[in-house]
Amino acid sequence: MGSFKTVSEKLHPKPQGDNSIMKTTLRAKLLQHLVSKKKANEGFTLIELLVVIIIIGILAAIALPSFLNQANRARQTEAVTNVGAINRGQQAYVLDEAAFSRYIAGLGIGIRVESDNYLFGDGATEAATTVGNILGVSNAGGAGAWNDGLADGDDAQYETGATVFAAPADGREIQLRGYAGSTYLLTETGTNEVTSTTLLCEEDQAGAVAQDEPLLTADANGLVTASDCGALATEQ
Repeated sequence: MGSFKTVSEKLHPKPQGDNSIMKTTLRAKLLQHLVSKKKANEGFTLIELLVVIIIIGILAAIALPSFLNQANRARQTEAVTNVGAINRGQQAYVLDEAAFSRYIAGLGIGIRVESDNYLFGDGATEAATTVGNILGVSNAGGAGAWNDGLADGDDAQYETGATVFAAPADGREIQLRGYAGSTYLLTETGTNEVTSTTLLCEEDQAGAVAQDEPLLTADANGLVTASDCGALATEQ
């Protein structure tokens, strides 16, 4: 016996195959979702991680030396600034007193004579320096020699010139360069005019042999006619 169709079924017959197409589409979307979710959970492969680590290592190798050098220069700026201030303070001091100051405190410039990086005094190393003291210059055979005139009270040693050192503090992991600053009365050749002049010397190599005292050439009257930082330092 055949099946009977209602009037509604006759007027609106059901399309054939829609259910199978819908099931296929849903199955495809489900598979696509599962595959994408699996990929998202996989993360990086070992090779990809190794490549990233190598790139970071190369960048660090390039940037680290430059960073350390800039950090050292920043620390050394303290020495350059303070020694320069002492030199300028001595120029003002000699105008009023007709001699150079024996002590940094006597200049009234308010700098710290000891810090984590440097000690400011009369020696090129921490062991050799007396913090806060300044060397005076004496004339011997046309050559100026820096001497500590504090013990004997020889004021003449401070009438020609004075020098101070920025000695790197001991015990630091990173070695810093040493500095020396000199202020002296310079006799201009030809005119014989006397002016106060400054000299700032930077040690050529950090942690090497301590820099020499600045070299002076003096005339018979004890006035300086030429100056030099020596073989181990460079004028700044």
